[in-house]
Amino acid sequence: GVAQVCGWLCSEGFAQYAAAFDANHIDGIPLAQLTKEDLAELGVVSVGHRLAILRARAARQQEGMPMPRAHATTEAGARLASAPRPRASA
Repeated sequence: GVAQVCGWLCSEGFAQYAAAFDANHIDGIPLAQLTKEDLAELGVVSVGHRLAILRARAARQQEGMPMPRAHATTEAGARLASAPRPRASA
């Protein structure tokens, strides 16, 4: 999820951008799709930092490490989780 992406940013030396990624809900799916332009819009002003983040993301993908994902809860899953459970028959 977003917290894992922020942790990854910190581990790569880009902690200064974690708040912007958090505020913009960047989890693994958007992270995998980010462009240089997107990073600039997120406040990554330095071209060098933008390129380094994209290189680090590519290296992670090449190593076969998945991008962190949000814990998706579907509406149906939420209903099932909150539904009363039947009582066992005696």
